[in-house]
Amino acid sequence: MTAMGAWLQAHTGFIYLMLLVAGATGAFLATRLNVSIREAGSVFAYLRQNLGSAREAQALFACLIVFQVAVIALSIARFAEA
Repeated sequence: MTAMGAWLQAHTGFIYLMLLVAGATGAFLATRLNVSIREAGSVFAYLRQNLGSAREAQALFACLIVFQVAVIALSIARFAEA
């Protein structure tokens, strides 16, 4: 097992916590921005239009990135134990 795999396995609880926080915050922001997202057509269209100016869009984008990184880290930890 590599050092990265061992570190990921040791910190699985922290990664799950990151998933929980990023998912909850992203869901809260998406609910709050529901009308704006609906007008734009999709979350990604809303982000494309407002990422440079709106702080809510930047926070939502950060939540998406953290969520995706946490899922990738859990996948790596899962396959590192094999």
